[in-house]
Amino acid sequence: MKHLKRWCSVLLVLLMLSGLISCKNDKSNGGGTTGGTETNETPVDLYDQYGYWKDQLPEGLNFNAETVKVLGWTTGKSDFFAESLSDNDLIQSAVYARNRAVETRLNINLTFELTSHNTNGDFLEKVSQNCFSGLNEFDLLGGYTRDIASCIIQGYLQDMGDLTYTNLDNPWWPASLKDKSIVNGKLYFASGDIAPSNITSIGVVYFNKTMIGSFDLENPYDLVDDGTWTLDKMLEMAKDIYVDDGETSGQKDDKDTYGYMSNALQSQQLYWGAGMSWVEVIDGKYALSSDFVGVKMESYLSKLCTMFHTWEGGRLSGSGVAQFSAGKVLFITNALSYSKSHFSSITSFNYGIVPSPKWSAEQDQYYGSIGNATTLYAIPSSVNRLDKSDATLEALASESYRSVSPVICDTALTIRYAPDENFRKIFDILRNGIVYEPGRIFNNVFEDCAMANAYNICVTNNNPNFIAYYEGQKNIADNIIKTINGGLK
Repeated sequence: MKHLKRWCSVLLVLLMLSGLISCKNDKSNGGGTTGGTETNETPVDLYDQYGYWKDQLPEGLNFNAETVKVLGWTTGKSDFFAESLSDNDLIQSAVYARNRAVETRLNINLTFELTSHNTNGDFLEKVSQNCFSGLNEFDLLGGYTRDIASCIIQGYLQDMGDLTYTNLDNPWWPASLKDKSIVNGKLYFASGDIAPSNITSIGVVYFNKTMIGSFDLENPYDLVDDGTWTLDKMLEMAKDIYVDDGETSGQKDDKDTYGYMSNALQSQQLYWGAGMSWVEVIDGKYALSSDFVGVKMESYLSKLCTMFHTWEGGRLSGSGVAQFSAGKVLFITNALSYSKSHFSSITSFNYGIVPSPKWSAEQDQYYGSIGNATTLYAIPSSVNRLDKSDATLEALASESYRSVSPVICDTALTIRYAPDENFRKIFDILRNGIVYEPGRIFNNVFEDCAMANAYNICVTNNNPNFIAYYEGQKNIADNIIKTINGGLK
């Protein structure tokens, strides 16, 4: 029934605007707790007709056809709106239907203004003008991760702890928002199902099912189910898989067959999967993570460097996307979106998708970091109607959870030779394990002592002695973190 209901959701998207039926689907997370609105009664009907957890917005909430204006970033346009339903892009059709459903529900008119991000500072300039001009024309902000970070430091954003309707215990808001993003008791951004890019940018491990069978290896899906899909297990499976193509006999190159192929950048997904951080929240403030500058990092780097620089099965080269598509790599790490954008034409073998592996079987769950190019939502501190922004944010997120994310799973990512029924369970694991890494979100602030650069250099140069390498920049990073914490007061 779960499978059938989700497929029905694809059809429901196309019916919404005809006024025939609202877009609802099967529950994809375990639910949340009631909150946000004040009530003297415990809700009896916690789930919709398809088993999805319902939000707690009051019935009949009405903003009298007022405009809700959203400032977004141009590259992230698909997170915000679509001009119409599309036969060629069901995700965009779902976003279009979502917006119409929220407009009807709250009696609002959603409008969007998009501007460039990061390079010219256009987004930040727009937010600054909005705060100081007195016009206060934007009700919501949806920005590139690092632009929102800059807005936080400048003091342009509303503390989301003051919101009435937005309830972070609901399943459309990942748990890591509270775990990794509340500093000095305040939260200045939120994301999750509300932004399709949040889901599709999650780092995952792709594996060649055909090679798993040929080399008589354990099924990664079974290992995930057992909780034993670990970094050591993945590397053990990959270490000895090497086949010389014969063109350059005795010389390894990108035409050979490998167990794991990646570059330093994409291999970072294994770091997040291992439950490690660059920057973490300690006693309510950001601090350089003990994982990042401790023995665990050196143990981790030792494993990666051995794989890439010593074992036959490892190849440190490009992303491995072309080689994986050609059926010549057992494992690669990349964004979930690649199943649609790069692997949809694969016909010569079957592949699967699993989360990045745990550090050990004792790790509490699987984790995956979002990519940099995703949307974080915020509310400008100068907003005129906080209640309207608040309700719209929760309604968009709730509707996305029920109608957009299932389409991402069941339509865009379920292709002929790729994820099967196993992936439907994996999809929920991925959503529940989203990581918002402060070291990446505030990367522009860290500049030359950026964590990513240090990590990449050590992996590339076969240098697991990370502590010694980073020691000269540690004090600089600590001072920058102090500055960030100061800006978050």
